[in-house]
Amino acid sequence: MENKTNSDNKCFLILGMHRSGTSYLAGTLEEAGVYLGTMDSVREDNQKGNKELPVLQQLHDLVLKNNGGSWDLPPYNIKWTSFENNVRKLIVSSFKEYKIWGLKDPRLLFTLDSWFRYIDKPILTGIFRHPAKVYDSLKSRNGFSERQAFDLWIRYNRKLMFYHKKHQFPLIEFSSDIAKLKAHSQLLINTLGLQTVEEPSFIAPDLIHHSAIKHNIPREAKYIYDYLCAEAIC
Repeated sequence: MENKTNSDNKCFLILGMHRSGTSYLAGTLEEAGVYLGTMDSVREDNQKGNKELPVLQQLHDLVLKNNGGSWDLPPYNIKWTSFENNVRKLIVSSFKEYKIWGLKDPRLLFTLDSWFRYIDKPILTGIFRHPAKVYDSLKSRNGFSERQAFDLWIRYNRKLMFYHKKHQFPLIEFSSDIAKLKAHSQLLINTLGLQTVEEPSFIAPDLIHHSAIKHNIPREAKYIYDYLCAEAIC
């Protein structure tokens, strides 16, 4: 039997793809009382910080690499080494004194099942973004082609859809409509039972970049996006 977190504590696991608003969602939950650990506050590609623990990001990068993949080519099957499991235990134990805490890393979508062994009844929540907007962002930051970006969007959001069907957790869309995003974020916070944030600082027009132009969205991406929209808080 694996040692798990104290059942009196609440752990939030934040799910979503890169360039899809996970930093925004994590920052908003942090303002609502979720402790996320010590992180970099500012990055060149994210002025408010990506809200990821460096050790968690490094661990996931190692796990993906040891399984023949990477963040932009995630493997289908994941196995953990004893060293990686020990690091994961240390990460979880570092939060044991906090009643409400959370983890955010887009790679969680590919390692999630194994985290359930170490965290007692984690609370899941997720965010997604239109595939064309993610493509625009990945093209700008990483030089991705349209095919690369859409294929990766499908890989990540297929996982998000799978876990949502299995666990039925609250979702929001990372929308460029600030008023809509703010309203949906407040509903999400209420749904999760967190403290109300009157004016969350993570909602700002300069946080959302890259206006999407017309693209031919792959059929599977459209199917997944339509599903997520239908299930999202609105």
